[in-house]
Amino acid sequence: MKRIRLLTVDYAPQKGGVARYLSELIRVYAQSIDVDYRPKTPRFLGALVWVVKVAHTSRLLIISHVYPLGFAAMIARYVTRTPYVLIFHGMDFDLARRSWWRRMILKWIIWSAKLIVTNSHALANEIAAFAKDEKPMVVYPPLSSELIESNPLIRHSSEGGNPALVDCHSMTACLRTDDEGVADKNTSIHLLTACRLVERKGVDRVLNLLPMLKNVHYTIAGDGEDKPRLEAIAHKLGIDHRVTFTGMLDDVELVKAYQSADVFVMPTTKSEADREGFGMVYIEAGYFGLPVVGFNHPGVSEAILDGETGYLVQNDEELVERLQQLVQNPDRRQQLGRRGHERSQQFTSERVFSKLERIIKRYA
Repeated sequence: MKRIRLLTVDYAPQKGGVARYLSELIRVYAQSIDVDYRPKTPRFLGALVWVVKVAHTSRLLIISHVYPLGFAAMIARYVTRTPYVLIFHGMDFDLARRSWWRRMILKWIIWSAKLIVTNSHALANEIAAFAKDEKPMVVYPPLSSELIESNPLIRHSSEGGNPALVDCHSMTACLRTDDEGVADKNTSIHLLTACRLVERKGVDRVLNLLPMLKNVHYTIAGDGEDKPRLEAIAHKLGIDHRVTFTGMLDDVELVKAYQSADVFVMPTTKSEADREGFGMVYIEAGYFGLPVVGFNHPGVSEAILDGETGYLVQNDEELVERLQQLVQNPDRRQQLGRRGHERSQQFTSERVFSKLERIIKRYA
């Protein structure tokens, strides 16, 4: 049994950003960290018994859910003296502050942690302001190794067969191909959004702007509660023939969607119950050589470098203006896509999680 344990209710084979983040963390530190995964969130007493039991046989706990596991880890620290690392992703921090007593306890949970980790500088600043004198470590989400390995253009090293990112020229040269590898002769420009279909992702904004964008097809990859409403919008606008709803895609299918697109757009906003913690999907799109467009919100503004890898916009008027510019200017699309691909190489799991190497080595 390893001396460092990750306790989580969100892990592979579950889908979503948190599960992928933690799965990539364990892939990098598989020799040092054991995973204790339970698919259902326990109530407080069950969480306390679980965490205290694991803490007794561990030197360090890694916790990714502040309630109830972070609360239980705080109590376990006083009982067993086992320190814990607490990872925040965005929405969890919002939910943990919904009442005065939760906010009070949250401060103690943060103050009692050995290390606080966030997935963006914006979230780190929020936590630092909330819990005075606390300085979280920012560890960005990494590119999914499954997505990289599903890319038919991937290059493997001769030594260990580890996946490596293809160079930008190979990637952009092979974009927009059909199944035979022949360049697509269709002159339509393809927009892509890949996400869970909920209202805050802003897919409806793109649909409502589509009639203003000539010779453009819009692919919406994903599924969710908002899909029927979005389909109704497309039908009402008379653009059904210009919109494709793919449903949920596996990694291989998602790679094909990226390779068939010209521009990635997701004008996500923040709701009371949810937010875009970092916006890893913009980095994924950049990896496939796509320019990206999104709203200028905390977290998203760290994923998109305005004017370098894509555009950050403030409203629908700017959104349609930037999309029109990209539709009409293939050279600009290629320039932004190339820079996005170059930047994506900073987001391999090994690079991203190297920031945790010191504390992992200390307790392993």
